[in-house]
Amino acid sequence: LQSRSVQDFFMATFKHTRTSKVALKRRRVWRRMRARRRAGVARRGAKTLSNRGAMEKRILLGVVLGVVTYALIGLASDASQVIDALATLPWWVPLGALGLTVVNYMVRFAKWHYYLRCLGLEVGVGLSANVFLAGLSMSVTPGKVGEVLKSVLLRDAEGNDVARTAPIVLAERLTDLLGLFLIASLGVATFDYGRWAFAAAVALVLALLVVLHQPRLVEWLLMQWARLPIVGGLHVKLSEAYGVMRQLVGWRVLGVTTLMSLASWSMEGIAFFWMIEALGGGMIGASADKAEGVAAFAEKRKPEFPGS
Repeated sequence: LQSRSVQDFFMATFKHTRTSKVALKRRRVWRRMRARRRAGVARRGAKTLSNRGAMEKRILLGVVLGVVTYALIGLASDASQVIDALATLPWWVPLGALGLTVVNYMVRFAKWHYYLRCLGLEVGVGLSANVFLAGLSMSVTPGKVGEVLKSVLLRDAEGNDVARTAPIVLAERLTDLLGLFLIASLGVATFDYGRWAFAAAVALVLALLVVLHQPRLVEWLLMQWARLPIVGGLHVKLSEAYGVMRQLVGWRVLGVTTLMSLASWSMEGIAFFWMIEALGGGMIGASADKAEGVAAFAEKRKPEFPGS
Protein backbone atom coordinates (compact mmCIF):
# COMPACT_ATOMS: atom_id res chain seq x y z
CA LEU A 1 0.00 0.00 0.00
CA GLN A 2 2.83 2.32 0.86
CA SER A 3 4.61 1.64 -2.47
CA ARG A 4 1.31 2.14 -4.34
CA SER A 5 0.82 5.47 -2.55
CA VAL A 6 4.33 6.60 -3.49
CA GLN A 7 3.74 5.51 -7.09
CA ASP A 8 0.44 7.39 -7.25
CA PHE A 9 2.15 10.43 -5.78
CA PHE A 10 4.89 10.42 -8.42
CA MET A 11 2.35 9.84 -11.23
CA ALA A 12 0.21 12.73 -10.03
CA THR A 13 3.28 14.95 -9.82
CA PHE A 14 4.34 13.94 -13.35
CA LYS A 15 0.88 14.62 -14.78
CA HIS A 16 0.74 17.97 -13.00
CA THR A 17 4.17 18.91 -14.34
CA ARG A 18 3.28 17.83 -17.86
CA THR A 19 -0.01 19.70 -17.66
CA SER A 20 1.80 22.80 -16.46
CA LYS A 21 4.23 22.58 -19.36
CA VAL A 22 1.38 22.20 -21.85
CA ALA A 23 -0.45 25.13 -20.31
CA LEU A 24 2.72 27.22 -20.39
CA LYS A 25 3.27 26.32 -24.02
CA ARG A 26 -0.30 27.24 -24.86
CA ARG A 27 0.06 30.59 -23.12
CA ARG A 28 3.23 31.32 -25.11
CA VAL A 29 1.51 30.44 -28.37
CA TRP A 30 -1.45 32.60 -27.42
CA ARG A 31 0.82 35.54 -26.62
CA ARG A 32 2.58 35.19 -29.97
CA MET A 33 -0.75 35.07 -31.82
CA ARG A 34 -2.02 38.12 -29.95
CA ALA A 35 1.17 40.04 -30.72
CA ARG A 36 0.89 39.13 -34.40
CA ARG A 37 -2.75 40.12 -34.45
CA ARG A 38 -1.95 43.50 -32.93
CA ALA A 39 0.85 44.02 -35.43
CA GLY A 40 -1.54 43.11 -38.27
CA VAL A 41 -4.16 45.56 -37.01
CA ALA A 42 -1.52 48.27 -36.78
CA ARG A 43 -0.35 47.57 -40.33
CA ARG A 44 -3.92 47.59 -41.65
CA GLY A 45 -4.63 50.81 -39.79
CA ALA A 46 -1.56 52.45 -41.29
CA LYS A 47 -2.59 51.20 -44.74
CA THR A 48 -6.12 52.53 -44.28
CA LEU A 49 -4.79 55.94 -43.26
CA SER A 50 -2.49 55.90 -46.26
CA ASN A 51 -5.39 54.98 -48.57
CA ARG A 52 -7.60 57.68 -47.11
CA GLY A 53 -4.79 60.21 -47.54
CA ALA A 54 -4.50 59.21 -51.20
CA MET A 55 -8.28 59.36 -51.55
CA GLU A 56 -8.41 62.89 -50.12
CA LYS A 57 -5.76 63.97 -52.64
CA ARG A 58 -7.82 62.48 -55.46
CA ILE A 59 -10.95 64.20 -54.18
CA LEU A 60 -9.13 67.53 -54.08
CA LEU A 61 -7.77 66.95 -57.60
CA GLY A 62 -11.26 66.07 -58.86
CA VAL A 63 -12.78 69.20 -57.32
CA VAL A 64 -10.02 71.38 -58.81
CA LEU A 65 -10.55 69.82 -62.25
CA GLY A 66 -14.30 70.39 -61.95
CA VAL A 67 -13.84 74.07 -61.02
CA VAL A 68 -11.36 74.60 -63.86
CA THR A 69 -13.71 72.93 -66.35
CA TYR A 70 -16.68 75.07 -65.33
CA ALA A 71 -14.48 78.17 -65.41
CA LEU A 72 -13.37 77.37 -68.98
CA ILE A 73 -16.99 76.82 -70.02
CA GLY A 74 -17.90 80.19 -68.49
CA LEU A 75 -15.05 81.94 -70.33
CA ALA A 76 -16.02 80.27 -73.61
CA SER A 77 -19.60 81.56 -73.27
CA ASP A 78 -20.68 85.16 -73.00
CA ALA A 79 -20.10 85.37 -69.26
CA SER A 80 -20.36 89.17 -69.07
CA GLN A 81 -23.94 89.25 -70.35
CA VAL A 82 -24.92 86.46 -67.97
CA ILE A 83 -23.45 88.37 -65.04
CA ASP A 84 -25.23 91.57 -66.11
CA ALA A 85 -28.56 89.71 -66.36
CA LEU A 86 -28.11 88.12 -62.94
CA ALA A 87 -27.33 91.54 -61.44
CA THR A 88 -30.84 92.70 -62.34
CA LEU A 89 -32.51 89.93 -60.33
CA PRO A 90 -34.00 90.52 -56.89
CA TRP A 91 -31.63 89.19 -54.23
CA TRP A 92 -34.05 86.50 -53.06
CA VAL A 93 -34.34 84.85 -56.50
CA PRO A 94 -30.78 83.53 -56.89
CA LEU A 95 -30.63 82.85 -53.15
CA GLY A 96 -33.84 80.81 -53.27
CA ALA A 97 -32.72 79.00 -56.42
CA LEU A 98 -29.41 78.18 -54.76
CA GLY A 99 -31.23 76.85 -51.69
CA LEU A 100 -33.44 74.59 -53.83
CA THR A 101 -30.38 73.34 -55.70
CA VAL A 102 -28.72 72.48 -52.40
CA VAL A 103 -31.83 70.50 -51.43
CA ASN A 104 -31.58 68.73 -54.78
CA TYR A 105 -28.02 67.61 -54.06
CA MET A 106 -28.91 66.61 -50.51
CA VAL A 107 -31.65 64.30 -51.77
CA ARG A 108 -29.32 62.89 -54.42
CA PHE A 109 -26.73 62.18 -51.75
CA ALA A 110 -29.39 60.43 -49.67
CA LYS A 111 -30.14 58.25 -52.70
CA TRP A 112 -26.44 57.41 -53.16
CA HIS A 113 -26.09 56.46 -49.50
CA TYR A 114 -29.32 54.45 -49.65
CA TYR A 115 -27.89 52.43 -52.53
CA LEU A 116 -24.79 51.66 -50.47
CA ARG A 117 -26.98 50.42 -47.61
CA CYS A 118 -29.01 48.27 -50.00
CA LEU A 119 -25.77 46.53 -51.02
CA GLY A 120 -24.83 45.92 -47.38
CA LEU A 121 -21.86 48.31 -47.48
CA GLU A 122 -21.36 49.92 -44.09
CA VAL A 123 -19.75 53.17 -45.26
CA GLY A 124 -19.68 56.09 -42.83
CA VAL A 125 -21.80 59.11 -43.70
CA GLY A 126 -18.76 61.41 -43.72
CA LEU A 127 -16.77 59.23 -46.10
CA SER A 128 -19.84 58.65 -48.25
CA ALA A 129 -20.44 62.40 -48.51
CA ASN A 130 -16.81 63.07 -49.47
CA VAL A 131 -16.96 60.44 -52.20
CA PHE A 132 -20.31 61.77 -53.48
CA LEU A 133 -19.02 65.35 -53.66
CA ALA A 134 -15.88 64.22 -55.47
CA GLY A 135 -18.03 62.39 -58.01
CA LEU A 136 -19.90 65.62 -58.81
CA SER A 137 -16.70 67.00 -60.34
CA MET A 138 -17.16 64.40 -63.09
CA SER A 139 -20.70 65.58 -63.94
CA VAL A 140 -19.41 67.31 -67.07
CA THR A 141 -18.36 64.01 -68.66
CA PRO A 142 -20.70 62.59 -71.37
CA GLY A 143 -23.51 60.69 -69.67
CA LYS A 144 -21.78 61.50 -66.37
CA VAL A 145 -19.91 58.20 -66.71
CA GLY A 146 -16.97 59.90 -65.00
CA GLU A 147 -18.86 59.50 -61.74
CA VAL A 148 -17.48 55.96 -61.66
CA LEU A 149 -14.69 57.82 -59.87
CA LYS A 150 -16.83 57.30 -56.74
CA SER A 151 -16.34 53.54 -57.03
CA VAL A 152 -12.58 53.99 -57.40
CA LEU A 153 -12.45 56.20 -54.32
CA LEU A 154 -14.48 53.69 -52.30
CA ARG A 155 -12.13 50.92 -53.38
CA ASP A 156 -9.11 52.90 -52.20
CA ALA A 157 -10.72 53.85 -48.89
CA GLU A 158 -12.64 50.69 -47.95
CA GLY A 159 -11.35 47.99 -50.31
CA ASN A 160 -14.72 47.52 -52.03
CA ASP A 161 -14.58 45.99 -55.49
CA VAL A 162 -15.33 48.49 -58.27
CA ALA A 163 -17.58 45.93 -60.00
CA ARG A 164 -19.76 45.93 -56.86
CA THR A 165 -20.27 49.70 -56.59
CA ALA A 166 -20.02 50.91 -60.22
CA PRO A 167 -23.61 49.76 -61.02
CA ILE A 168 -24.81 52.40 -58.55
CA VAL A 169 -23.84 55.07 -61.08
CA LEU A 170 -25.99 53.40 -63.76
CA ALA A 171 -28.88 52.99 -61.30
CA GLU A 172 -28.62 56.70 -60.41
CA ARG A 173 -28.88 57.70 -64.08
CA LEU A 174 -31.77 55.31 -64.62
CA THR A 175 -33.83 56.63 -61.71
CA ASP A 176 -32.94 60.21 -62.67
CA LEU A 177 -34.53 59.50 -66.05
CA LEU A 178 -37.62 57.98 -64.47
CA GLY A 179 -38.05 60.96 -62.15
CA LEU A 180 -37.58 63.39 -65.03
CA PHE A 181 -40.08 61.46 -67.13
CA LEU A 182 -42.70 61.99 -64.44
CA ILE A 183 -41.96 65.73 -64.35
CA ALA A 184 -41.64 66.07 -68.13
CA SER A 185 -45.00 64.39 -68.66
CA LEU A 186 -46.64 67.54 -67.21
CA GLY A 187 -44.84 69.76 -69.71
CA VAL A 188 -45.51 67.45 -72.65
CA ALA A 189 -49.20 67.19 -71.81
CA THR A 190 -49.54 70.95 -71.31
CA PHE A 191 -47.57 72.33 -74.25
CA ASP A 192 -48.15 69.51 -76.76
CA TYR A 193 -44.49 69.44 -77.76
CA GLY A 194 -42.26 66.46 -78.52
CA ARG A 195 -44.78 63.80 -77.59
CA TRP A 196 -43.38 61.18 -79.97
CA ALA A 197 -39.81 61.73 -78.82
CA PHE A 198 -40.94 61.60 -75.21
CA ALA A 199 -42.89 58.37 -75.78
CA ALA A 200 -39.92 56.77 -77.55
CA ALA A 201 -37.57 57.69 -74.68
CA VAL A 202 -39.98 56.29 -72.09
CA ALA A 203 -40.41 53.07 -74.08
CA LEU A 204 -36.64 52.64 -74.38
CA VAL A 205 -36.05 53.02 -70.64
CA LEU A 206 -38.95 50.71 -69.76
CA ALA A 207 -37.59 48.10 -72.20
CA LEU A 208 -34.21 48.31 -70.45
CA LEU A 209 -35.92 47.71 -67.10
CA VAL A 210 -37.76 44.69 -68.47
CA VAL A 211 -34.48 43.22 -69.77
CA LEU A 212 -32.77 43.78 -66.41
CA HIS A 213 -35.53 41.76 -64.75
CA GLN A 214 -34.98 38.80 -67.10
CA PRO A 215 -31.94 36.96 -65.65
CA ARG A 216 -32.03 34.15 -68.22
CA LEU A 217 -31.95 36.61 -71.10
CA VAL A 218 -29.12 38.59 -69.52
CA GLU A 219 -27.13 35.40 -68.82
CA TRP A 220 -27.52 34.39 -72.47
CA LEU A 221 -26.32 37.83 -73.57
CA LEU A 222 -23.34 37.58 -71.24
CA MET A 223 -22.46 34.16 -72.66
CA GLN A 224 -22.45 35.69 -76.15
CA TRP A 225 -20.28 38.48 -74.83
CA ALA A 226 -17.80 35.97 -73.41
CA ARG A 227 -17.19 34.64 -76.92
CA LEU A 228 -16.05 38.02 -78.21
CA PRO A 229 -12.31 38.55 -78.71
CA ILE A 230 -10.38 40.91 -76.42
CA VAL A 231 -13.39 42.02 -74.31
CA GLY A 232 -14.71 38.50 -73.66
CA GLY A 233 -12.56 38.26 -70.54
CA LEU A 234 -14.78 40.86 -68.87
CA HIS A 235 -17.59 38.31 -68.72
CA VAL A 236 -17.03 37.51 -65.02
CA LYS A 237 -16.96 41.16 -63.94
CA LEU A 238 -20.02 41.96 -66.01
CA SER A 239 -21.88 39.02 -64.49
CA GLU A 240 -21.01 40.25 -61.00
CA ALA A 241 -22.09 43.78 -61.90
CA TYR A 242 -25.41 42.48 -63.22
CA GLY A 243 -26.04 40.65 -59.95
CA VAL A 244 -25.57 43.95 -58.13
CA MET A 245 -27.72 45.79 -60.65
CA ARG A 246 -30.60 43.39 -60.07
CA GLN A 247 -30.55 44.37 -56.39
CA LEU A 248 -30.60 48.07 -57.27
CA VAL A 249 -33.53 47.83 -59.71
CA GLY A 250 -35.71 45.62 -57.55
CA TRP A 251 -39.22 47.05 -57.53
CA ARG A 252 -39.11 48.28 -53.93
CA VAL A 253 -35.68 49.93 -54.26
CA LEU A 254 -36.59 51.28 -57.69
CA GLY A 255 -39.78 52.85 -56.33
CA VAL A 256 -38.02 54.54 -53.41
CA THR A 257 -35.15 55.91 -55.49
CA THR A 258 -37.45 57.10 -58.29
CA LEU A 259 -39.45 59.11 -55.74
CA MET A 260 -36.16 60.54 -54.47
CA SER A 261 -35.25 61.56 -58.02
CA LEU A 262 -38.70 63.08 -58.51
CA ALA A 263 -38.27 65.16 -55.35
CA SER A 264 -34.72 66.26 -56.14
CA TRP A 265 -35.35 67.28 -59.75
CA SER A 266 -38.59 69.02 -58.78
CA MET A 267 -36.45 71.37 -56.68
CA GLU A 268 -34.31 72.04 -59.73
CA GLY A 269 -37.42 72.66 -61.85
CA ILE A 270 -38.86 75.16 -59.38
CA ALA A 271 -35.50 76.98 -59.24
CA PHE A 272 -35.49 77.11 -63.05
CA PHE A 273 -39.04 78.51 -63.02
CA TRP A 274 -38.09 81.27 -60.57
CA MET A 275 -35.09 82.31 -62.64
CA ILE A 276 -37.09 82.40 -65.90
CA GLU A 277 -39.87 84.38 -64.23
CA ALA A 278 -37.43 86.90 -62.78
CA LEU A 279 -35.61 87.29 -66.11
CA GLY A 280 -38.91 88.01 -67.89
CA GLY A 281 -38.91 84.84 -69.93
CA GLY A 282 -42.58 85.07 -70.83
CA MET A 283 -43.67 82.40 -68.36
CA ILE A 284 -45.46 84.76 -65.97
CA GLY A 285 -48.76 83.25 -64.94
CA ALA A 286 -47.67 79.67 -65.68
CA SER A 287 -47.81 77.27 -62.82
CA ALA A 288 -44.65 75.88 -61.21
CA ASP A 289 -45.64 72.40 -62.34
CA LYS A 290 -45.69 73.44 -65.98
CA ALA A 291 -42.28 75.08 -65.69
CA GLU A 292 -40.90 71.95 -64.06
CA GLY A 293 -42.13 69.95 -67.05
CA VAL A 294 -40.38 72.27 -69.51
CA ALA A 295 -37.15 72.19 -67.49
CA ALA A 296 -37.17 68.42 -67.25
CA PHE A 297 -37.89 67.95 -70.95
CA ALA A 298 -35.07 70.37 -71.82
CA GLU A 299 -32.71 68.34 -69.62
CA LYS A 300 -33.86 65.14 -71.24
CA ARG A 301 -33.24 66.44 -74.75
CA LYS A 302 -29.56 67.05 -74.01
CA PRO A 303 -27.06 64.63 -75.61
CA GLU A 304 -26.01 63.45 -72.17
CA PHE A 305 -27.88 62.03 -69.24
CA PRO A 306 -29.51 64.39 -66.77
CA GLY A 307 -27.27 65.87 -64.17
CA SER A 308 -25.27 68.70 -62.76
